[in-house]
Amino acid sequence: MVTLALFGCPGVERPIERPIARLVNVDIARSASGKVTAAVRFELSNPNDGTLSLSAVDWQLAFEGTTPIRGRTRDVAALPARTSKTVEVSLDIHEAVGEVLLSRIDSGASFYRISGVLHFLGRKGDVAVQFDQTGDLADSD
Repeated sequence: MVTLALFGCPGVERPIERPIARLVNVDIARSASGKVTAAVRFELSNPNDGTLSLSAVDWQLAFEGTTPIRGRTRDVAALPARTSKTVEVSLDIHEAVGEVLLSRIDSGASFYRISGVLHFLGRKGDVAVQFDQTGDLADSD
């Protein structure tokens, strides 16, 4: 009887390993042009031997007393093999919604909940990593 160790055989690839993602903080601000901008920072780690692309982020953001806003950010960043780095994801917020959001924040709303899915793509396939976090803008860096 012959037994083969699959991990040592050429041509047999291990499946993509799940990247590690930690949400660092959320910032909401008005740009110089008057547009409301939101930025979410993640600390990402790639345990794989190949580069992963953070191809999309599906997100939902809500503040106390507001209806959640949703969106998708595409083509975010490349994450080289076996590295960790901080990545900032810009959230595209419609002007009218942004004004309502800033109004609520100016009135004292600072507690938020953000959730969604990070979509990573590599040469061996793709993997989705979920995130869900509550926080307080007053605690942001």
